[in-house]
Order: sequence, then structure tokens, then C-alpha cells
Amino acid sequence: MSIEEEKKLEAITRRMIQDSGLEKPSAGFMNRVMLSIQKEQQYAYTPLIKKWGWYIIASLLTAITVILIKFSDRSTFLEHLGVVKKIDFSNLDIVSKLQFSDTTSFVLIMAFSLILFQMYLIKKMYFKQFK
Repeated sequence: MSIEEEKKLEAITRRMIQDSGLEKPSAGFMNRVMLSIQKEQQYAYTPLIKKWGWYIIASLLTAITVILIKFSDRSTFLEHLGVVKKIDFSNLDIVSKLQFSDTTSFVLIMAFSLILFQMYLIKKMYFKQFK
């Protein structure tokens, strides 16, 4: 295209835009939009796991940890429960080979505690932002 053709095309385009004008919404458009926004209900947050559920989970994990630490030998644990050993666990002796020093146990417990505390703080900060 030559420069003259482009100028003619541009002039035609401008004239068409000016003739058509801008579309304007109806007088009540803004009011209708605002009413529909106000009618929408706000989202009520309901946690997937309730507070008492977390307490039960924490209690179960604590109980399992205490049982595993106190009764590290499987046969002692089964005898304590009064269960007669009918299943051969000799091929599943992975747990009996695991031994942690006191320092390692302490570090794992502290790390777990700090992670839980950090989760609590992050949750608290997150909900403060939306209040």
C-alpha cells in the first residue's frame, strides 16, 4: 500500500468511528450491577478438619509415638496387649533395627513441635489479613 492509500483508509476509519459513536449503557445499569453484587452472599469459611478433629489427631499421634517408644520390641508390645503371637514377623524386623539416640529423638520432637507452632502462627496471620 502506498502512503496515500493508507491516509485514505485512515480517514475512512476515523469517519466510521465518529459516526458510530460510543455505546452507553442504560440509565439503570450501574444500579442493577451494584444490587447484584450486594445480593451475593459472602463465603463463610468452614475448615475441612474442625478444631476438635485436630485435637483427636494430635492425641492419636502422641499415643502412637509413646507406645512405639515405650514398647520398641514388637514381642513385648504384643505380650503386653495379651495377644498371642500367631503371625511370623521375622521378615518385617525393620522397626527393631531402627534405633535413635536420645539427641536424635529430642531433635525430631523439637522440630515437629516447631513445625506445628509455625503452622499455627501462619494460620493466625492468614486469617488476620481477611478480617
